Amino acid sequence: MNKEIRSLTGLRGAAAVLVMFYHFLGADPFFAAFTPAIVAKGYMGVDVFFVLSGFVISLSYSRGFAHAVTLPAYANFIVKRLARIYPLYIFMLLVFFLKYEMNLGGHWVPYFKLSDFAACLVLIQAWGFGFTTVAGIAWSLSTEFGAYLVFPFLVRFVNLARPLAAAVMAAGCIGAVALVALSGLGVVGPMDVVATDSVLPLVRCIAGFGLGMLCY
Repeated sequence: MNKEIRSLTGLRGAAAVLVMFYHFLGADPFFAAFTPAIVAKGYMGVDVFFVLSGFVISLSYSRGFAHAVTLPAYANFIVKRLARIYPLYIFMLLVFFLKYEMNLGGHWVPYFKLSDFAACLVLIQAWGFGFTTVAGIAWSLSTEFGAYLVFPFLVRFVNLARPLAAAVMAAGCIGAVALVALSGLGVVGPMDVVATDSVLPLVRCIAGFGLGMLCY
C-alpha cells in the first residue's frame, strides 16, 4: 500500500530548499545582511525534517512494534532504514574524502584519524563522542540513525499506558528542545546546534522525531 502523503512530500521539499538557501546564503556573512529572515533561519528546516521523519516512520512502521519489540522485527526495521540511506551516504563520504585528499576547497584540510572514518561508517559521528566528521552535513543523518534505533522502544512505551505515556513523552521532547535552545551552543540561532563533540545534536533530533511520532 502506498502511504505517501503528498502534502508532506511538498513540505519536505520546501524544507530542503530552505536549508539549501540557508547554506548558500544565510550562513555566509557577506550575503546574510541581504537575505530574508526566513532564509537566515533556514537551519530550522532540518528540525522540520526531524518532525516529518518521526511522523512518516510512525505511519509506516509503528504497528509492528505496538505490542512487542522482537529482535527479528527490530533488525528488519534497522536493515530497511539502512538500505534506504546507506548507498547515497557512502557515496557522499567518498566525495568528501576525495575533496580533502585533493584539497579541492583550496583551504583548511581537516586531519582525520581512522577512528573518525570508522565512526562515520557506522553513523555515530554526531553522538557526542568527539569524532571529527568527514562530511559535516551528515551530522543530521547520524542523529536520525540514533532516532531509528530508539523508535521501536518509544512506540512500545507510548502504547503501554496511553495517554499518560504520550504526555510524558511530549513533556520530555519539549524539555529536550528547551535544553538545546538554551544551551548557548547554537551557531546562528538557538536551535542551530550541530557540534559533533556534544550530545545535543542527537537530543535535538530525537526530540523533533519524537514530536513527529506524537503527531501521528
